[in-house]
Amino acid sequence: MIKNIIFDLGKVLIDYDFNLFFQACGLEPDKIDFKDDISLILKFDSGLIYRKTFYKEMKTSFNFDLIQSDFEKA
Repeated sequence: MIKNIIFDLGKVLIDYDFNLFFQACGLEPDKIDFKDDISLILKFDSGLIYRKTFYKEMKTSFNFDLIQSDFEKA
């Protein structure tokens, strides 16, 4: 009997474009370097940090002016 089915949505079943996200934040995608922030993204993707923490740390790292709800829509 199957009890659980696990889906990997991010870039597997659902493709997304970080460039569109950064444009929505008013940033230039070609000038963004994920090397320093990839661990933050991985922590969020793994459920190790909350949405609000992720938002605040991304806002600090990339210095954008979106409120959290607009950030999440982007």
